[in-house]
Amino acid sequence: MAFSEEGKEYELPADLMDLCDIPNLGVSMDVPTVYFDFDRSTLRPKSISQLDRVALLLHERPEMGLSLGGHTDIRGSEGYNEGLSERRAEVVRDYLVGRGIEADRISYEWFGKTRPVHDCTSTPCTESEHQLNRRTEIRLMVNGININK
Repeated sequence: MAFSEEGKEYELPADLMDLCDIPNLGVSMDVPTVYFDFDRSTLRPKSISQLDRVALLLHERPEMGLSLGGHTDIRGSEGYNEGLSERRAEVVRDYLVGRGIEADRISYEWFGKTRPVHDCTSTPCTESEHQLNRRTEIRLMVNGININK
């Protein structure tokens, strides 16, 4: 659990105060995109620290929710990539739920290889371009409205 004492108020550390600057909502944050290794749906250490910041924000702002979108690169069959992109979105959701965020505040969907950042079908992609396609995107939501900058 992210916070061990129920009912106790916690202050944000000074280095996380940048989470609180959007006018009218009191929140600003570079919302991370979670990237994955080829054919994997496990979180990298960097992603874990980014998701910890997202969890802290959600604990501070109970009116907020998340929308997650899982993606893959173009390699592999459509059916396989659909399942892989679902697992990628689920692992992000499950991590945040494990940090005390209510599951009903997090919606997720998956797209397989249908929404690449780089279209690798007409021109072969480099490994770094494939990497940008292997992701789970996170959108901050308030009342069903995406508030990412």
